[in-house]
Amino acid sequence: MEIQVTKEHIDAGAQGKATNCPVALAMSAAGLNGPLVEDDRLSHFNTGAGPRGRRYYTNDASLSRWIRSFDDGMTVPPMTLVIPEAGSGHLTATAAPIPQLH
Repeated sequence: MEIQVTKEHIDAGAQGKATNCPVALAMSAAGLNGPLVEDDRLSHFNTGAGPRGRRYYTNDASLSRWIRSFDDGMTVPPMTLVIPEAGSGHLTATAAPIPQLH
């Protein structure tokens, strides 16, 4: 699943708020329930077929850097968040492509 994290999500997001940051807002807008975003992982409620509970993804280095940069008050660009589909066996969330953040 590809989710666009837009300038509007960035402008409305709150620094240091795992449920109200730009990534969480974009995940909610894409229909994922109860997103929780940390710098090293993200999750949402698994409401489809299969076991209930939270579905967790490890963030790749570029996504973690983007989240930390936002939380540190840096200007971050819009990006595409790539979350593996349920049952894919691949549980790493990525941000691609985004420019190098300093």
